[in-house]
Amino acid sequence: MKIERILIVHPHLNIKGGSERFTKVLSEALIKRNIEVALMTSKYDKEWFEKLKVTWYILNENVLDKRRHVMELTSHVLKDFNPDAVIIALQDPYYGYAVKTIKSIPVIMYVHTPIDEEINEENVRLYEDHYRFPLDTPKYLKYIDRILVNSDLIRLTVKQLWDVEPIVIYPCIDEFFINNAIDNFDDDRENVILYVGRFVHLKRQDFLIITLNEVKNSIKDVKVVFAGFKDPRHLPYYERILKISKECVDVKIVESPSDEELLRLYRQAKLYVHVRVSEHFGLSPLEAMLQGALTIIRAPSGLSMVMKHEVHGYVANCDLEVIEWVRYVLSRRLSEFSKVREGAYKLAKHFHPDIMCDRILTVIESLKV
Repeated sequence: MKIERILIVHPHLNIKGGSERFTKVLSEALIKRNIEVALMTSKYDKEWFEKLKVTWYILNENVLDKRRHVMELTSHVLKDFNPDAVIIALQDPYYGYAVKTIKSIPVIMYVHTPIDEEINEENVRLYEDHYRFPLDTPKYLKYIDRILVNSDLIRLTVKQLWDVEPIVIYPCIDEFFINNAIDNFDDDRENVILYVGRFVHLKRQDFLIITLNEVKNSIKDVKVVFAGFKDPRHLPYYERILKISKECVDVKIVESPSDEELLRLYRQAKLYVHVRVSEHFGLSPLEAMLQGALTIIRAPSGLSMVMKHEVHGYVANCDLEVIEWVRYVLSRRLSEFSKVREGAYKLAKHFHPDIMCDRILTVIESLKV
């Protein structure tokens, strides 16, 4: 089938995270292929999305019956934009149900995780306020024609929970970071540890503060920088980390950094440490690799199943190993790790938007609905 118009659904493009970045990069890649793109969402971040040449369909935040409103807006979008296929950019099959009730066209869903571990009894209502319907997932999976996942780690989880065989399509790095990648691995940097991510408890920024205190016994000049985005569904955790950072002279928070600011931070950091356990994939470490920061990641994670220990960076299998590898790297000059940095650079270059987009289009074109 020939694809000329694609509708991408993501309920909240104002929260800067992996699924939002995925939506931005995929939209850009589709537009490059002269495919018309429409985005359906409730809000969007201007820095990431305002320049996109897409058709916008905005869900009304103030309606009480959000499921009904999704059905109504979806009906309007399918008639007005008339897409050839729909991509749901995160794990919420209710939108597949909304599409299939109205029109029989291909619907695929890109799953970052089948269980959102960040949801609890206290914040589940906030997720619904953001047009997410996680408790409905089992009812509506049958309306998805094909499930894509971002890693082998998540593939296995999806098979266990949903009894389907998903297709692994790795996410990709924003072209901004690829096009601005460094090519010199002989430089040296101060003992700065960087961590990039939303401020939610599963990202474990607090553990890196513990790591800092442990390492400071032998390396006095080490500093930690947290660059990240507030998530309105998890504000209490952010406020705790902010409070701790104000009490620690060697901890700095850079809130809501632009891509240009992130680039500068990656290039300043000697070490990028990603301590989220069971990270679904992990693109920030790859962005850091392109800018010459040595990378330590905490296994298991999607990325730890792809990168090789001491070839592309360092894979820690427990928290004690994280601390040991941090101490090991910071006690040496960065120029001693040229081969590892070059290996990391080559690995990261493979995660290009064109590769991801082509694979997704191949899946859509194979569907007969």
